[in-house]
Amino acid sequence: MKRNLSRYTIYTIWDNRNDNIIANGTSFQCARSLGIPISHFYSMVSRAKSGEIKKYSVIQQSVNKKDYLL
Repeated sequence: MKRNLSRYTIYTIWDNRNDNIIANGTSFQCARSLGIPISHFYSMVSRAKSGEIKKYSVIQQSVNKKDYLL
Protein backbone atom coordinates (compact mmCIF):
# COMPACT_ATOMS: atom_id res chain seq x y z
CA MET A 1 0.00 0.00 0.00
CA LYS A 2 1.39 3.39 -0.98
CA ARG A 3 1.47 6.08 1.71
CA ASN A 4 0.35 9.60 0.93
CA LEU A 5 3.46 11.64 1.77
CA SER A 6 1.88 14.99 0.94
CA ARG A 7 -0.28 15.00 4.09
CA TYR A 8 0.27 15.11 7.86
CA THR A 9 -1.91 13.51 10.50
CA ILE A 10 -2.53 16.13 13.19
CA TYR A 11 -3.69 15.11 16.66
CA THR A 12 -5.53 17.18 19.25
CA ILE A 13 -5.59 15.68 22.75
CA TRP A 14 -8.08 16.96 25.36
CA ASP A 15 -8.02 16.34 29.09
CA ASN A 16 -11.66 15.48 29.81
CA ARG A 17 -11.36 16.39 33.49
CA ASN A 18 -10.95 20.12 32.82
CA ASP A 19 -11.65 20.31 29.05
CA ASN A 20 -8.19 21.71 28.26
CA ILE A 21 -6.15 20.91 25.17
CA ILE A 22 -2.97 19.27 26.44
CA ALA A 23 -1.28 18.50 23.09
CA ASN A 24 -1.71 19.43 19.45
CA GLY A 25 0.41 18.62 16.39
CA THR A 26 1.97 15.62 14.69
CA SER A 27 2.39 12.41 16.64
CA PHE A 28 6.03 13.22 17.40
CA GLN A 29 5.17 16.75 18.56
CA CYS A 30 2.38 15.48 20.82
CA ALA A 31 4.54 12.71 22.32
CA ARG A 32 7.31 15.19 23.04
CA SER A 33 4.82 17.66 24.56
CA LEU A 34 3.39 14.93 26.81
CA GLY A 35 6.85 13.64 27.71
CA ILE A 36 6.16 10.07 26.58
CA PRO A 37 7.72 7.75 23.98
CA ILE A 38 6.07 7.69 20.55
CA SER A 39 4.96 4.06 21.04
CA HIS A 40 3.12 5.05 24.24
CA PHE A 41 1.49 7.95 22.40
CA TYR A 42 0.10 5.66 19.68
CA SER A 43 -1.14 3.25 22.36
CA MET A 44 -2.80 6.10 24.26
CA VAL A 45 -4.51 7.35 21.08
CA SER A 46 -5.80 3.88 20.25
CA ARG A 47 -7.09 3.26 23.78
CA ALA A 48 -8.71 6.71 24.01
CA LYS A 49 -10.44 6.33 20.64
CA SER A 50 -11.78 2.90 21.59
CA GLY A 51 -13.19 4.30 24.85
CA GLU A 52 -10.86 2.26 27.07
CA ILE A 53 -9.34 5.48 28.46
CA LYS A 54 -11.90 8.07 29.53
CA LYS A 55 -9.37 10.64 30.75
CA TYR A 56 -8.52 11.89 27.23
CA SER A 57 -10.36 12.64 24.01
CA VAL A 58 -8.49 12.46 20.70
CA ILE A 59 -9.24 14.04 17.33
CA GLN A 60 -7.21 13.07 14.26
CA GLN A 61 -7.13 15.29 11.18
CA SER A 62 -5.34 14.83 7.88
CA VAL A 63 -3.99 18.10 6.46
CA ASN A 64 -1.89 19.03 3.44
CA LYS A 65 1.76 19.59 4.25
CA LYS A 66 1.67 22.94 2.48
CA ASP A 67 -1.16 24.09 4.80
CA TYR A 68 0.57 23.10 8.06
CA LEU A 69 3.77 24.67 9.32
CA LEU A 70 5.89 22.54 11.62
